[in-house]
Amino acid sequence: MSGRFLLLAALCLGTLCQGQQPLTRDSLERFTEDHLRKHIGETVGSASVVFIDANGVLLEKSLGYASPANRILADPHQTVYQIGSNSKLFVTVAAMQLYEQNKLDLHADIKNYLPGVVMKNRFALPVTMAQLLTHTSGVEDRKLGRTQAFGQPLMTLREFFERFPPVVAYPPGEQTNYSGNGMTLAAHVVEAISGEPFFQYVENHIYAPLAMHQSSFRQPLPDVLKRYRADMLNVPPLIKYPEGGMASTVDDMSHFLITLLDGGAYRANHILKPETVRLMLTRHFSPHPEMPGMGYGFFEANLSGNLVWMHTGDYRHISVLCIAPEHEVSFFLVMSLQGELREPLLTSFANDFFGTFFPQTGIAQATIAKVAFDPSNMVGTYRDNAVPNSSIEKFVEGLMFGDGDARVTFDKVRGVLQFHPPGSDKVIDLVQRNGLLFESQDADFGIKMIFRQVPSPTNMFISAGTLGQYSFRKIPRFWSQVPQLVSHLVVLFLFGVWFPSILLAYFIHRLRKAWFHQSGFSSGPLWNLTVVAFLALAGALSFVLLGFTIPNASLIVGVPAMLKVLPAFYTAACVAALPLPISLFRVWRQRMWGLGFRLYFTAVVLAAFVFVPFCIYWNLLGYRI
Repeated sequence: MSGRFLLLAALCLGTLCQGQQPLTRDSLERFTEDHLRKHIGETVGSASVVFIDANGVLLEKSLGYASPANRILADPHQTVYQIGSNSKLFVTVAAMQLYEQNKLDLHADIKNYLPGVVMKNRFALPVTMAQLLTHTSGVEDRKLGRTQAFGQPLMTLREFFERFPPVVAYPPGEQTNYSGNGMTLAAHVVEAISGEPFFQYVENHIYAPLAMHQSSFRQPLPDVLKRYRADMLNVPPLIKYPEGGMASTVDDMSHFLITLLDGGAYRANHILKPETVRLMLTRHFSPHPEMPGMGYGFFEANLSGNLVWMHTGDYRHISVLCIAPEHEVSFFLVMSLQGELREPLLTSFANDFFGTFFPQTGIAQATIAKVAFDPSNMVGTYRDNAVPNSSIEKFVEGLMFGDGDARVTFDKVRGVLQFHPPGSDKVIDLVQRNGLLFESQDADFGIKMIFRQVPSPTNMFISAGTLGQYSFRKIPRFWSQVPQLVSHLVVLFLFGVWFPSILLAYFIHRLRKAWFHQSGFSSGPLWNLTVVAFLALAGALSFVLLGFTIPNASLIVGVPAMLKVLPAFYTAACVAALPLPISLFRVWRQRMWGLGFRLYFTAVVLAAFVFVPFCIYWNLLGYRI
C-alpha cells in the first residue's frame, strides 16, 4: 500500500502552477521515457501507453520487447496484453446499456433476473446491480474453481454459479468489498437479460461499434490474437472471464477511452448516452464524505489534487486506466513484467502525470477537527474483508498464501496512531483529520482511513489512491496469521513426536504388556491419540507433497487436489479427537502410567484440543470448497 496522492480533504484555492508542463505529444513522450525507460529490460519486459484528450489521441507509445526471446518489439497497434481487472469496466458498460434500454433496474433484486441461481444471503437486504457495480453487494470473492483445464469445453457462467452459489458475506450496501465474483455475477445478469453469452454480447454491442478488432474475452484467447500477445505464462482458460480475462491492444483501449470522454460515442457510433457516462463517473458510495468513493465500475481517487476515476489490472500483465473529466484527459498504461514489480510503478506514473501536467497551487489543508479518542479502541489486528469467510479459501488466502493481516498500534511516546499494512514492513504515522477520520502524515503514502466504533463486522475503511479501497474487520490477535501458523506448527510438532514415540515404545520396549494392560482402558487412550496424530500428520504431509509434485499449471486449474485431501484428513482427525476428553479424564482418574508420561499424554491431548478449533475457524472441517 504505497499509493501517492494529496488528500481529498485538501481545498484547491488556485488553478495551475506557473511551472505546469504543456500537454503535448513531445512533453508526453519525454514524460513516458523518463518514467518507464529505466525499467525496460530489467523488471519490465515491455510497456505500452496511450494518452487521450478532448481532440483524440495525443500519444501512443510502446517500449521494450513484446517477445524478448524473439526480439519482437512492442507495438501499440499490434501487441496484445491481458488487461486484468480493467475487464470489469466492460461489464459496467454492458450493464449500463441494458439500463438505458429499460431492461435492467439498477436497484432491483438481481434474483429477478437470475431465477436459476441460488444465492446464500442471510441478510434481509437484496443484492442489486448498483451494488455489484460499486463493489458494495457483500458478495464474497472466489478464486478456487475459476479456471479450467485446456482442451475441455468451458463451463458457462450459469454452470459455475450453480456449482458454486454466490455467498453474501456482508450486509449489502454497507461497505466496499472488492469482488471479482460479484462483477462476474453482474456479467451473468447481462447474459440472462440479453440472451447472449457475455463475451458475445461485448463483441456485438461494444467491440464492433468501437472498432476494437484486436480485443477479446474468449477463453482461451484466439490464436489470431495470441500470436501477438506480450510474453507471459500460458494460463488455463478463465471460467470467470468477465472479472479479468479480457485481452486488448493499447490502440483498441484508446477507442474505449475516447468513447468515455466523448459522452459515450466513438466516430458517431453511440454505445452510451452522455448522461449515462456521467452517472458511471459519479460517486455512489463512500464510507465518509471526506474519503474517495465508488462510481459504477470506477474507483474515485484524488491524484495531486485532481479528481480522477480509475481502475487497475493485474493478470500476468499489469495496467492502470485513469480518466479526469474535468480536464478532459485520460490514459491507459499496460506492462509485461520480468520481475516482481507491481503497483508502485503504476502509482508513481499516475500521480506524477497529474502532478506534472495538472498541478494544483494554493492547496490548503482542511481544518483539523481533533476530538478526544481512545486509541485502545483502534489498536489491534485487522483482516481484509476481501479474504473469504465461507470456504477453504479462508485458509488459503488468510493463512497460507495471503499477505497477512494489518495492525494499528499507538506510539505512546509521540502520541501517534500508526498503521502497519499487510505484507509490508512499513510503519505509517497517522494524523487525525476529523473525528475518527485519519490520514497518513506523509502525503506520499496517500492513505485515508475511518474507524467505526460500533458493533459491526467492519471496523476500518481505507482509501489508498490508485491502489483502491479496502475494508477491514478487527480480529483477536491469536487468530491472525503469524500466531496461527506458529501454533499449528507446534501442534504438528507435538503430533510428530508422539506418533513415533508410541510406535517405538510398542515395537522395541514391548510396553504393551507393561503399561497397556495395567487397566482395561489403558490401551484405548493411547491408540485414540495416536490415530488423531497420524491423520493430522498425513493431511499436512499430503498437502505439502501435492503442492510440490503437482505441476504449477495444475495448481491453478479448478480446485487443486491438495485442497481436497487436506480437509479430508483433518476432518477425520477432528472426529477421532471427540473421545479424547473422556480418555484424558480416565487417564488421570485411574492414574495410568507414571506422572511424567501422563503429563506428556496431556500435553499432546491439549494440542489436539487446539487443533479442532483451528480446523473449524479455517474451514478445514468438512468439505467447504
